[in-house]
Amino acid sequence: MNIKKSLLFLILFSIAGIVQSQNVPGYLGKKGFLDYNFTAPFFTLLPPSYSNFIHSFNFNYVVRRRAHVGLSYDFFSLKKTNDDEFNFSGTLKGNSFGINFDWYSKRAIAPIGRYFRFEGKYLFGNYNRVTWNGTQFITEEKEYTMPVIAFGLGTRRIFFDRLVYNVGGSIGYAFASSEEKDSNALSLLRNTYFWRMHMGVGFLLF
Repeated sequence: MNIKKSLLFLILFSIAGIVQSQNVPGYLGKKGFLDYNFTAPFFTLLPPSYSNFIHSFNFNYVVRRRAHVGLSYDFFSLKKTNDDEFNFSGTLKGNSFGINFDWYSKRAIAPIGRYFRFEGKYLFGNYNRVTWNGTQFITEEKEYTMPVIAFGLGTRRIFFDRLVYNVGGSIGYAFASSEEKDSNALSLLRNTYFWRMHMGVGFLLF
């Protein structure tokens, strides 16, 4: 519940920041931009695991000369990983809503340059796992919810005064109960969000 309250506070903080950012110049007068990021956990970039990717959509708004806030939506489907400890015979699907605060280095002007990020996400979805109990196969279906906080860094560039390019990475921590930590499926999800690399493109809107 405390995590949910924290996310709500960050959302309200973001709205307040947007309202107070009317005098921030932005890039060529544009402060809002939308981008898509293709995200993958670092350890699944190596063979034979190519299936664990996260698709993320973000709306960002410049609130200060060197800072912006954003809202995000992710969706993903996880199947396997290189590490047998987190492998399971099934599929985990999910979505997330989140909020991020990005601040830029001293020589940068948002949204161009190297940035640091703090973000919170609320993950939810379901998974199934097929197991053999000695006499028959049993399909286990469960739902889950899981809050995540993360810190990251990256860099942005703007081309043709419109196209936004973004690359970076982050380290995150997913809050889970003892029962959830014992689940191989949710251990896979927690490790997927632990160390992520991303690359994205977007457009300046207004």
